[in-house]
Amino acid sequence: TFESDADILSVTLLKKKNDVFEPAHFWKNPGLQKLEGLSESEFDAVRSAATVSFEKVSAGATELSSQVLPGGQPLLLVNLPFVQESPGNFSALLSIIVKQERLLESFSDSGVYTLALVDSEGRVLAHPDVTRVRDRENLAQLPIVRKMLASKLEREFQEFKVGEIQYLGSYAKVG
Repeated sequence: TFESDADILSVTLLKKKNDVFEPAHFWKNPGLQKLEGLSESEFDAVRSAATVSFEKVSAGATELSSQVLPGGQPLLLVNLPFVQESPGNFSALLSIIVKQERLLESFSDSGVYTLALVDSEGRVLAHPDVTRVRDRENLAQLPIVRKMLASKLEREFQEFKVGEIQYLGSYAKVG
């Protein structure tokens, strides 16, 4: 069940009424809220700080963003189109807030390479250095990220230089 999932903090179903998306149902994980030591007001602050690009998501795009709990735990906010009325027109969305622990294990520092997950503007969503997530560092100035943001290709490799250091970078679009 939802309450037994160790990573999901909350799920909100938003429905369109008169061209405005409003919360229709909200589920929270009280066990995880307690485990993370969040008061009701801290939990509400996390939820209210979560943003949704309604125009993009209601047109069918998945949106990812990040947030960090007061204790430093990074969260991933996933906004998904849910009920399709017609092609490219969704009347309901799901907004899910999850802990990033398992995801961050995939991004742990290997020594040879560094993995990062960035959003559609180049802001860090997941990285071995959690401060980069917390600070919402923007990596759009890096050649490989700049190329990914501008490209229609799903994945690509590129050699690039930052200062005097040569890198081999790659990307794969996931959303």
